[in-house]
Amino acid sequence: AEGFKVPIAESSISTRGMRRTPRPLTPRSNRLPSGLSSSLKQRHRESKGEEGSDTEMRNSDYHLSLEKEFQKNPPLPLVGEAVRIERVILRRREQPYDVQEHAFGFDGEWEPEEAKRIRDNLLKMPLNPNKSKTSKLTVETNLDSSNSAQAARSAVLGQSHSSSSSGDVGSRVYPFDYPNERENIQFGGEEKSRGIRTVRCATLDKLIEMVTHPHFPPANIRTVFLLMYHSFTTARELLARLVSRYFMPTPMNMVPDELRAFQTTQQIVRLRVKNLVKHWINAHYTDFQDDEILKQGMHDFLVLIGYNKIRALEEGPRELLESKVDILKSVLPPSVNEDNWDFSFTGSREHNVETARQLSLMAFEEYQKIRMRDVLDKIFEGKENVHIRNLIDFFNNMSKLVQHTIVSEPKLKQRVLLFGKFAFIAWECRAQNNFLMSYAISAALGSNPIYRLKKTKEQLGPRTLEKIEKLNELYAKAASSDLYRMALKHAVTNPCVPYIGTTLHDLTFTHDGNKDTVCGMVNFSKRVLMFDSIQQLDQFQKKRYLFEPVPFIQEQLRKDFKRMESDEGKEEVLYTKSLEVEPREAS
Repeated sequence: AEGFKVPIAESSISTRGMRRTPRPLTPRSNRLPSGLSSSLKQRHRESKGEEGSDTEMRNSDYHLSLEKEFQKNPPLPLVGEAVRIERVILRRREQPYDVQEHAFGFDGEWEPEEAKRIRDNLLKMPLNPNKSKTSKLTVETNLDSSNSAQAARSAVLGQSHSSSSSGDVGSRVYPFDYPNERENIQFGGEEKSRGIRTVRCATLDKLIEMVTHPHFPPANIRTVFLLMYHSFTTARELLARLVSRYFMPTPMNMVPDELRAFQTTQQIVRLRVKNLVKHWINAHYTDFQDDEILKQGMHDFLVLIGYNKIRALEEGPRELLESKVDILKSVLPPSVNEDNWDFSFTGSREHNVETARQLSLMAFEEYQKIRMRDVLDKIFEGKENVHIRNLIDFFNNMSKLVQHTIVSEPKLKQRVLLFGKFAFIAWECRAQNNFLMSYAISAALGSNPIYRLKKTKEQLGPRTLEKIEKLNELYAKAASSDLYRMALKHAVTNPCVPYIGTTLHDLTFTHDGNKDTVCGMVNFSKRVLMFDSIQQLDQFQKKRYLFEPVPFIQEQLRKDFKRMESDEGKEEVLYTKSLEVEPREAS
């Protein structure tokens, strides 16, 4: 019946069965349709017992038999099947938030039991008894609902795995199957260089879907997502949702062409999840070092999907392993040892260079202990962190030690030499990109107990004064200094210890000026604004100094720092000592 169009009543199409019941055909003219098969005409003639004629085929008996023939054998079954499939697809698109429709919209149990076990183990032992960050987002989303239908929709959008870990398919909803709407994702402008829309805000499930989307460029948000996810969820919950994302269910009511296209998409999504896991392990391995349950969950997931990243998870990525590079040997002369080394010694250039090297090693050791989630928790929740506190104390103790060493020297000539010594060490630390210690010494030379030593400063040589002046220009208002920020950019490829106060200032400024959530969703554009500062901190932790440690120097410096935490390091005591070595001049 090629070319013959049968008018089919819309109400007669069943979306569940295969049979169709077209309405009776009523031709507008006596002429038969040109597409009618010759075999049907021949069967009619044989039923009459004669060849028949065109006039006989136009009578009402023939039309009655033709209608019965259509009832038994529909002429265009493929057209009817296409219409039925189109109705099913439209029904799924028109009712995306019908929970029961979605719950039964997949072919049975799509997840293996091992995946459910991994997810349950990750979520049954929270890191703290308080509500998770994702649950807070869910509550805010529900508050925006104005009626019961909207509330149900919001509940589905913010659904947590902890409430859907049952094995009953009727109670499970695949959280990554909903279309993009203003209730779950909002896009910002386009990147001028690439013409790609950026994510302004989204639910956690939508962010995971975008990061692993088969068509949306994952590199556009993957790095930002993995570095900033601590501000809106936990590592365990993220891994649990990635497990669900990987085991993407196959929808029902799909024709072969649709099934093949879906299987291709499914493979791409799984590859995106694997790449995300690979990047997570390589770039943020410390997330797994500090949480054994998370590490075990990732190990079981890698075994389940057969992904060869277990060694990197157990031993760490290659860049974190001990590399076979040459360590720069100490420049101390053999005559210097733990018995005669002193921080205030001024007689040797090599002595000052080695002191600067050991300060860089010690500062980097303290700096490397800071986790990016610690910084985010401090900015978003105001939590104090011991590692951040230790680095700040390290800075302050170094500054106090320099002040104490200078004001404790009664001889003018020796104080002048100490000025030159510390200016040289600060400049050497600057050359090593140890901005933390360089700024600490520069701040000490400009502090009140030191600044007032006019007689000492009058005796300083031009080279010492030039170094001090350049350091002051570099760190003047370090929170907003353009020279300091430019120096940080040039230090990206080398080992570096930045002054963390600038980063904390930038993050606090961005945090105070932007909301955490928009319409109950994660404000992802805010995380993009904060990304550069956080990435800089994270990037500098991956390049370590290659100096040979000198244990007795580091041990002595730690003892001196500990001493500065007592009354000796108080500003009033230091200022009193400054008055003792250079009393006020009589007016």
